[in-house]
Amino acid sequence: MSPVAAPIHDISTPDDEQHLWQARQQVAEVLAKVYWEVWTPLQGLARWPYPAGLDASIDVAFQALAYLEADEDYHATDTYWLDAQLQWLNTLIEHLKTGQPLPAAVLATYSSAMVTSPYWEQVTMLRPVIMVVKKMVATWAAFSRAVAGLLPPR
Repeated sequence: MSPVAAPIHDISTPDDEQHLWQARQQVAEVLAKVYWEVWTPLQGLARWPYPAGLDASIDVAFQALAYLEADEDYHATDTYWLDAQLQWLNTLIEHLKTGQPLPAAVLATYSSAMVTSPYWEQVTMLRPVIMVVKKMVATWAAFSRAVAGLLPPR
């Protein structure tokens, strides 16, 4: 697993169109690695190269990747939904690799309230803790059921 190219840190304002083109192309590279299953969606989120608010097109791409990760369990029961999400991811890749912003109609369908900054860092740091807590709860529930089965009826 090779990391994506280092982000462009000298983007001073979103008006710097040359740097935004390069940023969108780097985001397309991350999405492509997830699309072609080089990385999992979580790995793509962990390697996301840009902060929120830099560019609306980059924010939309992040949200699409976050939704793909969030719906991972749902994909096992509804392959149509997975196919639709992958088609959308491919559409984003094809558009962003040109460096151009997404069309206004696409940008309007995504809520800016869904964007966090810095993107996913807080969630990815908490994920191991959440997994341990879920296992503890499941273990406690199993233990409680086992103990309840051993106790004589009242």
